Amino acid sequence: MLNAIYSYMEKISIRAKLFIVLGSVCSVTVLLGSVSIINVSIKQFNENFEREQMLACEYMAMETEHYMALLNKKIGFVTDIGRVGIGDRQSVQAILNRVITGNPEMLGVYTVDGGGRIINKAYVDKSIAPDALQSDGTYRKALVSGRAELGAISRMGNKPVIAIACPLPGRKGLVYMLFGLDILEDVVGRIAKAGGMQVYVINKNGEVLFSSSPLSAGKVFRKFDLALHNKQSMVTDPNGGVLRASINKGKIEDSFVVIGRDAAAVSMPVRLMKLMTVFWLLVTFGILYLLSIIFSGYLLTPILNLVNGMKMVGAGNLNYKAKVNSGDEIGFLAQTFNAMVEELRHVRHDNLRHKCLAAIRKMSEKIGLQVRNPMMTINMAAAMLLRYKGRELNIDDLKKFTAIIRKEASVISKVSDNLLIYSNERPPVNNDISVRNLFDEISALAQMKYNTAIKQDLKGDVHLKGDAFELRCAMVNMVDNAIDALQETGGEVILGAEEIDGKVRMWVLDNGPGIGEALLSQIFEPLFTTKPQNIGLGLTVAKKVAERHHGKVEVESKVMGGTRFVMQFDKPGSAS
Repeated sequence: MLNAIYSYMEKISIRAKLFIVLGSVCSVTVLLGSVSIINVSIKQFNENFEREQMLACEYMAMETEHYMALLNKKIGFVTDIGRVGIGDRQSVQAILNRVITGNPEMLGVYTVDGGGRIINKAYVDKSIAPDALQSDGTYRKALVSGRAELGAISRMGNKPVIAIACPLPGRKGLVYMLFGLDILEDVVGRIAKAGGMQVYVINKNGEVLFSSSPLSAGKVFRKFDLALHNKQSMVTDPNGGVLRASINKGKIEDSFVVIGRDAAAVSMPVRLMKLMTVFWLLVTFGILYLLSIIFSGYLLTPILNLVNGMKMVGAGNLNYKAKVNSGDEIGFLAQTFNAMVEELRHVRHDNLRHKCLAAIRKMSEKIGLQVRNPMMTINMAAAMLLRYKGRELNIDDLKKFTAIIRKEASVISKVSDNLLIYSNERPPVNNDISVRNLFDEISALAQMKYNTAIKQDLKGDVHLKGDAFELRCAMVNMVDNAIDALQETGGEVILGAEEIDGKVRMWVLDNGPGIGEALLSQIFEPLFTTKPQNIGLGLTVAKKVAERHHGKVEVESKVMGGTRFVMQFDKPGSAS
Protein backbone atom coordinates (compact mmCIF):
# COMPACT_ATOMS: atom_id res chain seq x y z
CA MET A 1 0.00 0.00 0.00
CA LEU A 2 2.76 2.41 0.99
CA ASN A 3 4.73 1.49 -2.12
CA ALA A 4 1.71 2.28 -4.28
CA ILE A 5 1.32 5.65 -2.52
CA TYR A 6 5.03 6.44 -2.99
CA SER A 7 4.83 5.43 -6.65
CA TYR A 8 1.79 7.68 -7.18
CA MET A 9 3.40 10.64 -5.40
CA GLU A 10 6.47 10.33 -7.61
CA LYS A 11 4.34 10.70 -10.74
CA ILE A 12 2.30 13.78 -9.81
CA SER A 13 3.38 17.40 -9.94
CA ILE A 14 4.74 19.43 -7.05
CA ARG A 15 1.54 21.51 -7.07
CA ALA A 16 -0.53 18.35 -6.62
CA LYS A 17 1.82 17.09 -3.90
CA LEU A 18 1.58 20.41 -2.06
CA PHE A 19 -2.21 20.36 -2.33
CA ILE A 20 -2.40 16.77 -1.09
CA VAL A 21 -0.08 17.42 1.86
CA LEU A 22 -1.75 20.67 2.91
CA GLY A 23 -5.18 19.21 2.25
CA SER A 24 -4.45 16.09 4.28
CA VAL A 25 -3.08 18.01 7.26
CA CYS A 26 -5.85 20.61 7.29
CA SER A 27 -8.57 18.06 6.55
CA VAL A 28 -7.46 15.86 9.42
CA THR A 29 -7.32 18.93 11.67
CA VAL A 30 -10.78 20.10 10.58
CA LEU A 31 -12.21 16.60 10.86
CA LEU A 32 -10.76 15.99 14.30
CA GLY A 33 -11.87 19.41 15.48
CA SER A 34 -15.31 18.94 13.94
CA VAL A 35 -15.72 15.47 15.40
CA SER A 36 -14.72 16.78 18.81
CA ILE A 37 -17.10 19.72 18.53
CA ILE A 38 -19.89 17.48 17.26
CA ASN A 39 -19.34 14.97 20.05
CA VAL A 40 -19.28 17.70 22.70
CA SER A 41 -22.29 19.37 21.12
CA ILE A 42 -24.21 16.09 20.91
CA LYS A 43 -23.34 15.29 24.49
CA GLN A 44 -24.38 18.77 25.62
CA PHE A 45 -27.54 18.58 23.54
CA ASN A 46 -28.42 15.18 24.97
CA GLU A 47 -27.74 16.36 28.49
CA ASN A 48 -29.93 19.44 27.97
CA PHE A 49 -32.65 17.33 26.38
CA GLU A 50 -32.56 14.79 29.20
CA ARG A 51 -32.59 17.63 31.75
CA GLU A 52 -35.62 19.14 30.06
CA GLN A 53 -37.32 15.73 30.11
CA MET A 54 -36.49 15.27 33.77
CA LEU A 55 -37.81 18.71 34.67
CA ALA A 56 -40.95 18.10 32.65
CA CYS A 57 -41.45 14.74 34.34
CA GLU A 58 -40.91 16.26 37.80
CA TYR A 59 -43.33 19.05 36.99
CA MET A 60 -45.91 16.53 35.81
CA ALA A 61 -45.44 14.50 39.00
CA MET A 62 -45.77 17.60 41.18
CA GLU A 63 -48.95 18.73 39.45
CA THR A 64 -50.35 15.22 39.71
CA GLU A 65 -49.69 15.19 43.48
CA HIS A 66 -51.37 18.59 43.78
CA TYR A 67 -54.37 17.27 41.90
CA MET A 68 -54.56 14.15 44.04
CA ALA A 69 -54.38 16.34 47.17
CA LEU A 70 -57.21 18.42 45.71
CA LEU A 71 -59.26 15.28 45.19
CA ASN A 72 -58.73 14.22 48.80
CA LYS A 73 -60.31 17.49 49.88
CA LYS A 74 -63.26 16.82 47.61
CA ILE A 75 -64.32 13.58 49.35
CA GLY A 76 -65.20 15.04 52.79
CA PHE A 77 -68.90 14.70 52.03
CA VAL A 78 -68.59 10.91 52.43
CA THR A 79 -68.91 11.32 56.21
CA ASP A 80 -72.24 13.11 55.66
CA ILE A 81 -73.51 10.13 53.71
CA GLY A 82 -72.22 7.81 56.41
CA ARG A 83 -74.24 9.66 59.07
CA VAL A 84 -77.39 9.61 56.98
CA GLY A 85 -76.91 6.06 55.72
CA ILE A 86 -77.38 4.86 52.16
CA GLY A 87 -80.86 3.61 53.08
CA ASP A 88 -82.13 7.21 53.17
CA ARG A 89 -82.06 7.53 49.43
CA GLN A 90 -83.75 10.92 49.34
CA SER A 91 -81.24 12.54 51.70
CA VAL A 92 -78.32 10.84 50.02
CA GLN A 93 -79.49 12.02 46.59
CA ALA A 94 -79.68 15.56 47.86
CA ILE A 95 -76.10 15.30 49.10
CA LEU A 96 -74.94 13.86 45.76
CA ASN A 97 -76.67 16.61 43.81
CA ARG A 98 -75.08 19.26 45.99
CA VAL A 99 -71.63 17.69 45.59
CA ILE A 100 -71.80 17.24 41.80
CA THR A 101 -72.95 20.82 41.40
CA GLY A 102 -70.22 22.31 43.58
CA ASN A 103 -67.30 20.34 42.13
CA PRO A 104 -66.60 20.96 38.41
CA GLU A 105 -63.83 18.35 38.45
CA MET A 106 -66.33 15.64 39.44
CA LEU A 107 -68.02 13.86 36.53
CA GLY A 108 -70.09 11.41 38.54
CA VAL A 109 -70.80 10.21 42.13
CA TYR A 110 -72.54 6.99 43.12
CA THR A 111 -73.52 5.14 46.30
CA VAL A 112 -73.07 1.41 46.04
CA ASP A 113 -74.17 -1.39 48.32
CA GLY A 114 -72.03 -4.37 49.29
CA GLY A 115 -73.17 -6.32 46.26
CA GLY A 116 -72.02 -3.69 43.76
CA ARG A 117 -75.54 -2.41 43.04
CA ILE A 118 -75.82 1.34 42.51
CA ILE A 119 -78.31 2.91 44.95
CA ASN A 120 -78.03 6.65 44.22
CA LYS A 121 -76.19 8.50 41.49
CA ALA A 122 -75.48 11.94 40.15
CA TYR A 123 -73.46 12.68 36.99
CA VAL A 124 -72.86 15.34 34.37
CA ASP A 125 -72.51 12.99 31.38
CA LYS A 126 -74.62 9.88 31.06
CA SER A 127 -72.04 8.29 28.68
CA ILE A 128 -69.65 7.81 31.57
CA ALA A 129 -72.19 6.51 34.06
CA PRO A 130 -71.61 2.81 34.94
CA ASP A 131 -74.59 0.43 35.29
CA ALA A 132 -72.95 -1.77 37.92
CA LEU A 133 -69.58 -2.00 39.68
CA GLN A 134 -69.31 -5.66 40.66
CA SER A 135 -66.30 -6.09 38.32
CA ASP A 136 -64.68 -2.70 38.92
CA GLY A 137 -61.20 -3.13 40.38
CA THR A 138 -61.24 0.05 42.44
CA TYR A 139 -64.60 -0.86 43.98
CA ARG A 140 -63.48 -4.34 44.95
CA LYS A 141 -60.16 -3.15 46.28
CA ALA A 142 -61.77 -0.54 48.53
CA LEU A 143 -64.40 -3.05 49.70
CA VAL A 144 -61.67 -5.46 50.77
CA SER A 145 -59.25 -2.95 52.31
CA GLY A 146 -61.91 -0.93 54.11
CA ARG A 147 -60.27 2.38 53.20
CA ALA A 148 -60.41 4.89 50.36
CA GLU A 149 -58.74 3.66 47.16
CA LEU A 150 -57.58 5.66 44.14
CA GLY A 151 -58.08 3.77 40.91
CA ALA A 152 -56.16 3.79 37.66
CA ILE A 153 -56.84 6.27 34.88
CA SER A 154 -59.29 4.96 32.30
CA ARG A 155 -61.28 6.32 29.42
CA MET A 156 -65.03 6.61 29.58
CA GLY A 157 -67.04 8.30 26.88
CA ASN A 158 -63.85 9.49 25.17
CA LYS A 159 -62.73 11.21 28.35
CA PRO A 160 -59.89 10.29 30.70
CA VAL A 161 -61.25 9.75 34.21
CA ILE A 162 -59.98 8.54 37.53
CA ALA A 163 -62.08 6.73 40.13
CA ILE A 164 -62.03 7.02 43.97
CA ALA A 165 -63.88 4.47 46.07
CA CYS A 166 -64.52 5.36 49.77
CA PRO A 167 -66.10 2.70 52.06
CA LEU A 168 -68.84 3.86 54.42
CA PRO A 169 -68.56 3.21 58.16
CA GLY A 170 -69.28 -0.41 59.03
CA ARG A 171 -68.68 -1.32 55.40
CA LYS A 172 -72.36 -0.88 54.67
CA GLY A 173 -71.52 0.17 51.16
CA LEU A 174 -69.29 2.81 49.64
CA VAL A 175 -69.24 6.01 47.65
CA TYR A 176 -67.81 5.70 44.11
CA MET A 177 -66.63 8.94 42.47
CA LEU A 178 -65.35 9.72 38.93
CA PHE A 179 -63.19 12.79 38.40
CA GLY A 180 -62.13 14.32 35.12
CA LEU A 181 -58.48 15.08 34.39
CA ASP A 182 -58.82 18.45 32.63
CA ILE A 183 -56.32 19.97 35.02
CA LEU A 184 -53.67 17.35 34.17
CA GLU A 185 -54.47 17.64 30.47
CA ASP A 186 -53.84 21.36 30.77
CA VAL A 187 -50.52 20.60 32.50
CA VAL A 188 -49.55 18.28 29.65
CA GLY A 189 -50.40 21.01 27.14
CA ARG A 190 -48.28 23.58 28.99
CA ILE A 191 -45.29 21.21 29.15
CA ALA A 192 -45.56 20.44 25.43
CA LYS A 193 -45.84 24.11 24.50
CA ALA A 194 -43.02 25.30 26.77
CA GLY A 195 -40.52 22.57 25.90
CA GLY A 196 -41.49 21.83 22.30
CA MET A 197 -42.12 18.25 23.36
CA GLN A 198 -44.79 15.63 22.94
CA VAL A 199 -46.25 14.33 26.20
CA TYR A 200 -48.36 11.20 26.52
CA VAL A 201 -49.93 9.59 29.58
CA ILE A 202 -50.44 5.90 28.84
CA ASN A 203 -51.44 2.77 30.71
CA LYS A 204 -49.43 -0.39 31.01
CA ASN A 205 -50.85 -1.66 27.70
CA GLY A 206 -49.58 1.38 25.81
CA GLU A 207 -53.02 2.94 25.33
CA VAL A 208 -52.93 6.72 25.29
CA LEU A 209 -55.13 8.02 28.12
CA PHE A 210 -54.54 11.67 27.31
CA SER A 211 -51.74 13.61 25.62
CA SER A 212 -50.59 16.87 24.11
CA SER A 213 -51.86 15.55 20.78
CA PRO A 214 -55.66 15.22 21.05
CA LEU A 215 -55.83 12.97 17.99
CA SER A 216 -53.72 10.35 19.75
CA ALA A 217 -56.21 9.74 22.56
CA GLY A 218 -57.31 6.12 22.72
CA LYS A 219 -54.60 4.95 20.31
CA VAL A 220 -51.88 2.53 21.29
CA PHE A 221 -48.10 2.93 21.35
CA ARG A 222 -46.32 0.27 19.34
CA LYS A 223 -42.91 -1.30 19.86
CA PHE A 224 -42.17 0.08 23.29
CA ASP A 225 -40.90 -1.55 26.44
CA LEU A 226 -42.02 -0.40 29.87
CA ALA A 227 -38.78 -1.81 31.26
CA LEU A 228 -37.03 1.25 29.78
CA HIS A 229 -38.16 3.50 32.61
CA ASN A 230 -36.15 6.71 32.85
CA LYS A 231 -34.00 5.71 29.86
CA GLN A 232 -33.72 7.25 26.41
CA SER A 233 -35.21 5.11 23.67
CA MET A 234 -36.73 5.31 20.24
CA VAL A 235 -40.45 4.55 20.28
CA THR A 236 -43.13 4.61 17.60
CA ASP A 237 -45.93 6.98 18.54
CA PRO A 238 -49.60 6.12 17.87
CA ASN A 239 -49.56 8.16 14.66
CA GLY A 240 -46.61 6.23 13.19
CA GLY A 241 -43.90 8.79 13.93
CA VAL A 242 -40.65 7.99 15.69
CA LEU A 243 -39.97 9.66 19.01
CA ARG A 244 -36.82 9.95 21.01
CA ALA A 245 -38.40 9.73 24.42
CA SER A 246 -38.15 8.61 28.01
CA ILE A 247 -40.82 6.50 29.74
CA ASN A 248 -41.42 7.33 33.39
CA LYS A 249 -43.67 5.80 36.06
CA GLY A 250 -46.59 8.10 36.82
CA LYS A 251 -47.89 9.07 40.24
CA ILE A 252 -51.23 7.44 39.49
CA GLU A 253 -51.52 3.67 39.55
CA ASP A 254 -50.63 1.85 36.31
CA SER A 255 -49.88 5.09 34.50
CA PHE A 256 -46.74 6.05 32.63
CA VAL A 257 -45.60 9.38 31.28
CA VAL A 258 -43.88 9.44 27.86
CA ILE A 259 -42.01 12.67 27.15
CA GLY A 260 -40.05 13.11 23.93
CA ARG A 261 -39.46 14.88 20.68
CA ASP A 262 -39.71 13.81 17.08
CA ALA A 263 -36.52 11.86 16.28
CA ALA A 264 -35.95 13.79 13.06
CA ALA A 265 -36.22 17.09 14.90
CA VAL A 266 -33.88 15.83 17.63
CA SER A 267 -31.29 14.73 15.09
CA MET A 268 -31.63 17.92 13.03
CA PRO A 269 -28.95 19.85 14.98
CA VAL A 270 -26.58 16.92 14.56
CA ARG A 271 -27.25 16.83 10.83
CA LEU A 272 -26.78 20.57 10.63
CA MET A 273 -23.45 20.28 12.42
CA LYS A 274 -22.38 17.53 10.03
CA LEU A 275 -23.44 19.62 7.07
CA MET A 276 -21.51 22.54 8.48
CA THR A 277 -18.50 20.26 8.85
CA VAL A 278 -18.79 19.25 5.20
CA PHE A 279 -19.24 22.90 4.24
CA TRP A 280 -16.14 23.97 6.13
CA LEU A 281 -14.22 21.07 4.67
CA LEU A 282 -15.16 22.25 1.18
CA VAL A 283 -14.25 25.82 2.10
CA THR A 284 -10.95 24.54 3.52
CA PHE A 285 -10.23 22.62 0.33
CA GLY A 286 -11.02 25.68 -1.75
CA ILE A 287 -8.72 27.86 0.35
CA LEU A 288 -6.04 25.18 0.25
CA TYR A 289 -6.35 24.92 -3.52
CA LEU A 290 -5.82 28.66 -3.87
CA LEU A 291 -2.93 28.56 -1.42
CA SER A 292 -1.39 25.60 -3.23
CA ILE A 293 -1.63 27.51 -6.51
CA ILE A 294 -0.03 30.59 -4.94
CA PHE A 295 2.73 28.76 -3.08
CA SER A 296 3.35 26.24 -5.85
CA GLY A 297 3.54 29.12 -8.31
CA TYR A 298 6.12 30.75 -6.05
CA LEU A 299 8.03 27.47 -5.86
CA LEU A 300 7.41 26.14 -9.36
CA THR A 301 7.98 29.24 -11.48
CA PRO A 302 11.76 29.32 -10.96
CA ILE A 303 11.91 25.52 -11.23
CA LEU A 304 9.94 25.58 -14.49
CA ASN A 305 12.25 28.32 -15.72
CA LEU A 306 15.18 26.04 -14.95
CA VAL A 307 13.48 23.12 -16.73
CA ASN A 308 12.82 25.32 -19.76
CA GLY A 309 16.41 26.48 -19.64
CA MET A 310 17.64 22.88 -19.54
CA LYS A 311 15.55 22.08 -22.61
CA MET A 312 16.94 25.10 -24.44
CA VAL A 313 20.49 24.24 -23.42
CA GLY A 314 19.87 20.64 -24.47
CA ALA A 315 18.72 21.96 -27.86
CA GLY A 316 22.00 23.85 -28.20
CA ASN A 317 21.05 27.35 -27.00
CA LEU A 318 23.83 28.24 -24.57
CA ASN A 319 22.84 31.90 -24.40
CA TYR A 320 19.98 31.19 -21.98
CA LYS A 321 20.31 32.69 -18.52
CA ALA A 322 17.98 31.80 -15.66
CA LYS A 323 16.54 34.63 -13.56
CA VAL A 324 17.68 34.74 -9.95
CA ASN A 325 14.87 36.32 -7.91
CA SER A 326 15.61 34.98 -4.45
CA GLY A 327 18.47 34.09 -2.17
CA ASP A 328 17.07 30.73 -1.08
CA GLU A 329 17.96 27.23 -2.28
CA ILE A 330 16.14 27.73 -5.58
CA GLY A 331 18.03 30.97 -6.19
CA PHE A 332 21.29 29.15 -5.44
CA LEU A 333 20.24 26.43 -7.90
CA ALA A 334 19.60 29.07 -10.58
CA GLN A 335 23.02 30.63 -9.97
CA THR A 336 24.66 27.21 -10.23
CA PHE A 337 22.75 26.53 -13.46
CA ASN A 338 23.92 29.84 -14.98
CA ALA A 339 27.50 29.08 -14.01
CA MET A 340 27.21 25.64 -15.61
CA VAL A 341 25.81 27.12 -18.84
CA GLU A 342 28.63 29.67 -18.93
CA GLU A 343 31.17 26.88 -18.53
CA LEU A 344 29.45 24.86 -21.27
CA ARG A 345 29.56 27.90 -23.54
CA HIS A 346 33.32 28.14 -23.17
CA VAL A 347 33.74 24.39 -23.59
CA ARG A 348 31.56 24.34 -26.70
CA HIS A 349 33.44 27.28 -28.19
CA ASP A 350 36.72 25.46 -27.68
CA ASN A 351 35.27 22.19 -28.99
CA LEU A 352 33.78 23.87 -32.05
CA ARG A 353 37.06 25.56 -32.73
CA HIS A 354 38.96 22.28 -32.48
CA LYS A 355 36.34 20.47 -34.58
CA CYS A 356 36.39 23.16 -37.24
CA LEU A 357 40.17 23.08 -37.41
CA ALA A 358 40.13 19.29 -37.56
CA ALA A 359 37.49 19.31 -40.33
CA ILE A 360 39.46 21.90 -42.27
CA ARG A 361 42.64 19.84 -41.90
CA LYS A 362 40.83 16.65 -42.95
CA MET A 363 39.17 18.30 -45.95
CA SER A 364 42.39 20.04 -46.96
CA GLU A 365 44.21 16.74 -46.80
CA LYS A 366 41.59 14.93 -48.89
CA ILE A 367 41.33 17.77 -51.41
CA GLY A 368 45.10 17.89 -51.61
CA LEU A 369 45.27 14.18 -52.38
CA GLN A 370 42.36 14.37 -54.84
CA VAL A 371 43.96 17.25 -56.73
CA ARG A 372 47.66 16.40 -56.35
CA ASN A 373 47.54 12.98 -58.02
CA PRO A 374 45.65 14.15 -61.13
CA MET A 375 47.92 17.20 -61.35
CA MET A 376 51.03 15.00 -61.24
CA THR A 377 49.58 12.83 -64.02
CA ILE A 378 48.71 15.91 -66.08
CA ASN A 379 52.24 17.30 -65.57
CA MET A 380 53.76 14.00 -66.64
CA ALA A 381 51.56 13.87 -69.78
CA ALA A 382 52.45 17.50 -70.56
CA ALA A 383 56.17 16.72 -70.07
CA MET A 384 55.87 13.81 -72.50
CA LEU A 385 54.28 16.12 -75.05
CA LEU A 386 57.10 18.65 -74.57
CA ARG A 387 59.64 16.00 -75.53
CA TYR A 388 58.29 16.25 -79.08
CA LYS A 389 59.31 19.91 -79.31
CA GLY A 390 60.85 20.49 -82.73
CA ARG A 391 59.91 17.00 -83.84
CA GLU A 392 56.88 15.73 -85.58
CA LEU A 393 54.28 14.55 -83.05
CA ASN A 394 52.93 11.05 -83.42
CA ILE A 395 49.15 11.26 -83.68
CA ASP A 396 48.62 8.15 -81.50
CA ASP A 397 50.79 9.61 -78.73
CA LEU A 398 48.89 12.87 -78.98
CA LYS A 399 45.58 11.11 -78.53
CA LYS A 400 46.91 9.05 -75.65
CA PHE A 401 48.36 11.94 -73.69
CA THR A 402 45.37 14.17 -74.46
CA ALA A 403 43.02 11.50 -73.13
CA ILE A 404 45.11 11.22 -69.98
CA ILE A 405 44.98 14.98 -69.43
CA ARG A 406 41.18 15.10 -70.02
CA LYS A 407 40.56 12.18 -67.66
CA GLU A 408 42.58 13.63 -64.82
CA ALA A 409 41.16 17.10 -65.42
CA SER A 410 37.66 15.65 -65.05
CA VAL A 411 38.66 14.36 -61.61
CA ILE A 412 39.75 17.83 -60.58
CA SER A 413 36.58 19.28 -62.11
CA LYS A 414 34.43 16.84 -60.10
CA VAL A 415 36.12 17.90 -56.87
CA SER A 416 35.56 21.54 -57.75
CA ASP A 417 31.92 20.95 -58.72
CA ASN A 418 31.18 19.10 -55.47
CA LEU A 419 32.75 21.86 -53.38
CA LEU A 420 30.79 24.52 -55.25
CA ILE A 421 27.48 22.70 -54.83
CA TYR A 422 28.13 21.83 -51.17
CA SER A 423 28.83 25.47 -50.31
CA ASN A 424 26.11 26.95 -52.54
CA GLU A 425 23.11 28.37 -50.65
CA ARG A 426 21.42 30.14 -53.55
CA PRO A 427 18.20 28.63 -54.94
CA PRO A 428 18.81 26.35 -57.92
CA VAL A 429 17.80 27.43 -61.44
CA ASN A 430 14.57 25.92 -62.72
CA ASN A 431 14.98 24.69 -66.31
CA ASP A 432 13.24 21.93 -68.19
CA ILE A 433 15.48 18.86 -68.24
CA SER A 434 15.20 15.80 -70.42
CA VAL A 435 16.21 12.83 -68.32
CA ARG A 436 17.22 10.90 -71.46
CA ASN A 437 19.71 13.63 -72.44
CA LEU A 438 20.94 13.81 -68.84
CA PHE A 439 21.56 10.05 -68.78
CA ASP A 440 23.36 10.20 -72.17
CA GLU A 441 25.78 12.80 -70.78
CA ILE A 442 26.41 10.74 -67.65
CA SER A 443 26.98 7.58 -69.70
CA ALA A 444 29.44 9.40 -71.95
CA LEU A 445 31.41 10.68 -68.94
CA ALA A 446 31.54 7.18 -67.45
CA GLN A 447 32.68 5.74 -70.75
CA MET A 448 35.48 8.29 -71.00
CA LYS A 449 36.53 8.09 -67.34
CA TYR A 450 36.15 4.38 -66.62
CA ASN A 451 35.77 2.88 -70.08
CA THR A 452 32.57 1.36 -68.74
CA ALA A 453 29.25 1.13 -70.54
CA ILE A 454 26.21 2.23 -68.53
CA LYS A 455 22.84 0.66 -69.26
CA GLN A 456 19.69 2.75 -69.26
CA ASP A 457 16.18 1.79 -68.17
CA LEU A 458 13.94 4.73 -69.09
CA LYS A 459 10.20 4.19 -68.79
CA GLY A 460 8.90 6.76 -71.26
CA ASP A 461 10.04 10.28 -72.10
CA VAL A 462 10.67 11.65 -68.62
CA HIS A 463 11.18 15.37 -67.96
CA LEU A 464 11.58 17.42 -64.81
CA LYS A 465 12.34 20.98 -63.71
CA GLY A 466 15.63 21.83 -62.03
CA ASP A 467 19.31 22.74 -62.27
CA ALA A 468 20.87 20.43 -64.85
CA PHE A 469 24.40 21.03 -63.56
CA GLU A 470 23.56 20.09 -59.96
CA LEU A 471 21.43 17.08 -60.95
CA ARG A 472 24.18 15.80 -63.28
CA CYS A 473 26.78 16.15 -60.50
CA ALA A 474 24.53 14.28 -58.07
CA MET A 475 23.89 11.43 -60.52
CA VAL A 476 27.58 11.27 -61.47
CA ASN A 477 28.52 10.93 -57.80
CA MET A 478 26.14 8.00 -57.41
CA VAL A 479 27.40 6.39 -60.63
CA ASP A 480 31.01 6.77 -59.43
CA ASN A 481 30.06 5.05 -56.16
CA ALA A 482 28.43 2.20 -58.09
CA ILE A 483 31.43 1.72 -60.39
CA ASP A 484 33.81 1.82 -57.40
CA ALA A 485 31.72 -0.92 -55.75
CA LEU A 486 32.16 -3.14 -58.83
CA GLN A 487 35.97 -2.85 -59.02
CA GLU A 488 36.57 -6.16 -57.22
CA THR A 489 33.45 -8.18 -58.00
CA GLY A 490 32.54 -6.90 -61.45
CA GLY A 491 28.97 -6.33 -62.59
CA GLU A 492 26.85 -3.73 -64.29
CA VAL A 493 25.42 -0.27 -63.55
CA ILE A 494 21.94 0.75 -64.70
CA LEU A 495 20.50 4.26 -64.87
CA GLY A 496 16.70 4.23 -64.58
CA ALA A 497 13.87 6.75 -64.48
CA GLU A 498 10.09 6.81 -64.43
CA GLU A 499 7.21 9.16 -63.84
CA ILE A 500 4.46 7.77 -61.65
CA ASP A 501 1.69 9.38 -59.58
CA GLY A 502 2.98 12.87 -60.32
CA LYS A 503 6.49 12.06 -59.10
CA VAL A 504 9.75 11.67 -61.05
CA ARG A 505 12.06 8.91 -59.83
CA MET A 506 15.67 8.49 -61.03
CA TRP A 507 17.88 5.72 -59.78
CA VAL A 508 21.35 4.19 -60.05
CA LEU A 509 21.38 0.41 -59.66
CA ASP A 510 24.35 -1.93 -59.36
CA ASN A 511 24.65 -5.61 -58.63
CA GLY A 512 27.79 -5.26 -56.52
CA PRO A 513 28.51 -6.43 -52.95
CA GLY A 514 26.04 -3.99 -51.36
CA ILE A 515 26.45 -1.79 -48.27
CA GLY A 516 26.57 -3.16 -44.71
CA GLU A 517 23.74 -2.17 -42.38
CA ALA A 518 26.18 -0.48 -40.00
CA LEU A 519 27.28 1.92 -42.76
CA LEU A 520 23.87 2.84 -44.15
CA SER A 521 23.27 5.44 -41.45
CA GLN A 522 26.59 7.20 -42.19
CA ILE A 523 26.93 7.25 -45.97
CA PHE A 524 25.28 10.70 -46.35
CA GLU A 525 27.45 12.36 -43.67
CA PRO A 526 30.06 14.87 -44.88
CA LEU A 527 33.63 13.51 -45.28
CA PHE A 528 32.54 9.92 -44.61
CA THR A 529 34.14 7.47 -47.03
CA THR A 530 35.53 3.94 -47.05
CA LYS A 531 37.94 4.83 -49.86
CA PRO A 532 41.06 6.64 -48.61
CA GLN A 533 41.52 8.36 -51.98
CA ASN A 534 38.04 9.96 -51.90
CA ILE A 535 36.92 13.14 -50.08
CA GLY A 536 33.58 11.79 -48.86
CA LEU A 537 31.32 14.53 -50.31
CA GLY A 538 29.71 12.64 -53.20
CA LEU A 539 26.61 11.25 -51.50
CA THR A 540 26.40 14.30 -49.24
CA VAL A 541 26.18 16.49 -52.35
CA ALA A 542 23.58 14.13 -53.89
CA LYS A 543 21.39 14.44 -50.79
CA LYS A 544 21.77 18.24 -50.74
CA VAL A 545 20.87 18.53 -54.43
CA ALA A 546 17.73 16.45 -53.87
CA GLU A 547 16.69 18.59 -50.90
CA ARG A 548 17.42 21.82 -52.83
CA HIS A 549 14.99 20.54 -55.48
CA HIS A 550 12.40 19.68 -52.76
CA GLY A 551 13.03 15.98 -53.18
CA LYS A 552 14.76 13.20 -51.34
CA VAL A 553 17.33 10.45 -51.74
CA GLU A 554 16.72 6.89 -50.59
CA VAL A 555 19.06 3.92 -50.59
CA GLU A 556 18.13 0.28 -50.90
CA SER A 557 20.98 -2.15 -50.32
CA LYS A 558 21.53 -5.75 -49.41
CA VAL A 559 24.85 -7.40 -48.67
CA MET A 560 25.88 -9.32 -51.82
CA GLY A 561 22.59 -8.23 -53.34
CA GLY A 562 23.48 -4.91 -54.93
CA THR A 563 22.55 -1.32 -54.16
CA ARG A 564 20.04 1.16 -55.58
CA PHE A 565 20.11 4.93 -54.94
CA VAL A 566 16.80 6.64 -55.77
CA MET A 567 16.20 10.38 -56.19
CA GLN A 568 12.53 11.34 -56.09
CA PHE A 569 11.00 14.73 -56.99
CA ASP A 570 7.48 16.14 -57.19
CA LYS A 571 6.64 17.17 -60.71
CA PRO A 572 5.40 20.79 -60.87
CA GLY A 573 1.60 21.04 -61.06
CA SER A 574 1.01 17.59 -59.53
CA ALA A 575 -0.70 16.92 -56.20
CA SER A 576 1.83 15.73 -53.67
